[in-house]
Amino acid sequence: PKLNLQFLTTYDYLLRNFKLYRLESAHGIRSDLADVAKRVQPALRSDKTVFQGWSRKALEIRDFDIKTVKNPRLGTSIPDAVIATFYYDLKVLSSQLQQEWDDGIREMDAMFLMAFDASAKEVIEAEQPKEDDPAFPKRFGIVGVRGCTVVSVTDEKGTVLSGSDKAWQETPPRPVGTVRCIQVQIDPAQYAEDVRNGMTHIYDKLNLVVKRDARTNNFHSLLSTLVEILSGPAMQIPAWMQSILLGYGDPTKCKGGKKPDRLDFSDTFINRE
Repeated sequence: PKLNLQFLTTYDYLLRNFKLYRLESAHGIRSDLADVAKRVQPALRSDKTVFQGWSRKALEIRDFDIKTVKNPRLGTSIPDAVIATFYYDLKVLSSQLQQEWDDGIREMDAMFLMAFDASAKEVIEAEQPKEDDPAFPKRFGIVGVRGCTVVSVTDEKGTVLSGSDKAWQETPPRPVGTVRCIQVQIDPAQYAEDVRNGMTHIYDKLNLVVKRDARTNNFHSLLSTLVEILSGPAMQIPAWMQSILLGYGDPTKCKGGKKPDRLDFSDTFINRE
């Protein structure tokens, strides 16, 4: 959405748009996770959380393991990178959805890991739409959500399926089997906070991975770009555009002006015929 306001400086313009887009992205992510939680229907069976339903955007994961926690860079207090791996099986999906998962996950894509504990579900009588339900984590037994970015996806033979050059290959490799091993980078800032608060056990409870539509899943790159611009040197914007961008200029000055009623072709034509 457009703000349609006046801004003090270019920095003020970018900062306000950054905050607005961050809130908009958070709302979209929350709506998608609530929809997935409603569809997978977590339940308790033999003291174990199982999923009675399914969603085309989510798959159950197993063997989640944090492989590497790199030391913080000089002057920072959060790890440089937190690398983890886990597995998921595509056999519960149709062949079309299996191909959608194999073709739709690329390096640096953002994904979300959810931890469901059916024993922590609370019965809430008031039913509300998923977008307006503040109690949906308790309603479905969600005890944690963590974000990650894809590093690589491999099949049962170890063939990389998420390479950026796959789209340019005439005959891309066909996946072997239905089990996929995915290597991801966990949000290092969130991981550092979990360590400080003694919440690292949440990673042992992660049991569902959620992928989002590619058209709405570019929030990470956009927000990262805005952060780099805001933390970098001041942007140099042409004077004729700056006043228009900040909302207090004359928009007509950015246009070419009104076209004349008659055009002078000079000596292009010898005569009217």
